[in-house]
Amino acid sequence: MSGVSIGNGVIIAANSVVTKDIPPYSIYGGVPANLIKMRFTPDLIHLLSRSDWFDYVLDSNILESINYGNIVESIETISLKKHKLQKISNNIFLSRKEAKLVVSNNLCNLSKEYE
Repeated sequence: MSGVSIGNGVIIAANSVVTKDIPPYSIYGGVPANLIKMRFTPDLIHLLSRSDWFDYVLDSNILESINYGNIVESIETISLKKHKLQKISNNIFLSRKEAKLVVSNNLCNLSKEYE
């Protein structure tokens, strides 16, 4: 639907119809889509939103050093290494075919590292 914005980290259930803005890190579903629940506490949502972790290319060394069971610790790990990371350009637009190729190449590179 035009004019609707969907925040970062949102989960929208299959076959839902979004008719209004969806706040970051929430879960919506239904026709029309309604809030099911927030994914995190307000403090954690604020921390995630401020961290801008999604604006950086995370290499395999950083991905391996992240404690995926602890979001706060993960954000701190990425924040400490930001000065070494490449920032993603806001002008990157990929077609679906190009995006699949990028994901496929990254998965191949990761699998080669573990052979």
